[in-house]
Amino acid sequence: MPTFTYGTTTIDYILYRQERRDMKISITLANLVFYQGRFIATVPQNWSQKQVQDTLEKQLIRWYRKQGVKKLQQRTTYYQSLLNVQPKSINLRTQHKRRGTCTPDGDIYINWRLIMAPSNVFDYVIVHELTHLIIQDHSVEFWKLVKFILPDYEYRKEWLRVNGLSLQHQKEQTCSLSFL
Repeated sequence: MPTFTYGTTTIDYILYRQERRDMKISITLANLVFYQGRFIATVPQNWSQKQVQDTLEKQLIRWYRKQGVKKLQQRTTYYQSLLNVQPKSINLRTQHKRRGTCTPDGDIYINWRLIMAPSNVFDYVIVHELTHLIIQDHSVEFWKLVKFILPDYEYRKEWLRVNGLSLQHQKEQTCSLSFL
């Protein structure tokens, strides 16, 4: 089965003939689904590798962003109650050099690519930015509060230091297709 790789995510996909006479359907668009713990895509057989690659990359990013919004809302609600804070808004966005941002007005932006990180690392970035609603700098008091909420925050922070660059530059990485 052919596969498509985007960063650390691998997708199996199926090439269908342009027209399936036995099923009386014509496949003209790619379809990406997450099924039993893995991505599966169907694409028209007559598509070039570049067309498959570009389309699946866009669909994968759309899927991650959609899932990320759900996860962000869920995890933010939990940590807001622990910190007793209420951001003006919290959203996912594309950030090329930052993992998260807390504005002076109380808006929080989290890099959408963090949805690909382990959940505990995603939580660390949320807690970090929510803590900025209380303490705007990275003082000793700031880190004490982060540690109070996440006693192992240093481990999570180190994971980001070591692995975060691969998340930040997913777009710049070469996507590859292979046929097994």
